[in-house]
Amino acid sequence: MEALGQSLKQLWFAFRDLLVALAELLAPWLPLIVALGLWITFWTCAVNWERLRRVLLEGGWIGLVLVGLVTVLVWGTVDPPQWREIRTDDGRVFTGYLLGRTDDTLRISGADEPIAVERIASTDTYHRLLGLKVSNYVGKTVYVTALICIMLLCGSVQLAGCCRVTDPPQPVSLSHSHAAH
Repeated sequence: MEALGQSLKQLWFAFRDLLVALAELLAPWLPLIVALGLWITFWTCAVNWERLRRVLLEGGWIGLVLVGLVTVLVWGTVDPPQWREIRTDDGRVFTGYLLGRTDDTLRISGADEPIAVERIASTDTYHRLLGLKVSNYVGKTVYVTALICIMLLCGSVQLAGCCRVTDPPQPVSLSHSHAAH
């Protein structure tokens, strides 16, 4: 009986270690997971897709495309990619995420020590998507297109009948017309 208790105790500790390792693995991705969860919840549960579908079919898709293009342009201008490829004047190449910058040094994830700014021959920023190097605006276009596709998939789920969203009830007017009296 004591062996069974010891085995259950070891099983509990192994399960706890598994949960801790899983939490450490997912912790950096938590903001993205929460944001996508909110995005999916909004477009699935808060939007009446029967009405929105009619609007999109009557020409509203042009507005959706224009909003997407403006989003790509603004997002690409405001937030350039943080992945850097830095070549120094002595021929060394560093690649990694930009961790910090001071007036005379850069810290990136691929370098063990800060890189002196005066030794940098060139720097290149890009997105890494599915093993490809793509430029800033192409990367942002992929992200915005993915968000629009997720939005439309949420609409398809709602229109297929998996979840229903009804319009809120309209307030009833209590004033009666007394014109007949």
